[in-house]
Amino acid sequence: FPVTIGALMLEGFFKEYVPQYDYIDSEDFSTAVSAYGKEVKAQLILIIPKEHGWIESLFKESHTKQLAFRSSIPLLVTHR
Repeated sequence: FPVTIGALMLEGFFKEYVPQYDYIDSEDFSTAVSAYGKEVKAQLILIIPKEHGWIESLFKESHTKQLAFRSSIPLLVTHR
């Protein structure tokens, strides 16, 4: 995970909430994130979606949209 100005600002913004950052590598992103969130009793899931090209977005549903419909844990979606 590259350290960028945006990442540092995001870290500073959430510092008082003592966030936990984790990376999950799975074929089924939304199911894996939902299961992991329940396992660790997460109160909020922060999503920083990858930007896709226009053509790619026509043929592939976003992971964020899938997670929004499947997760029982509140989501906060932001950009870089």
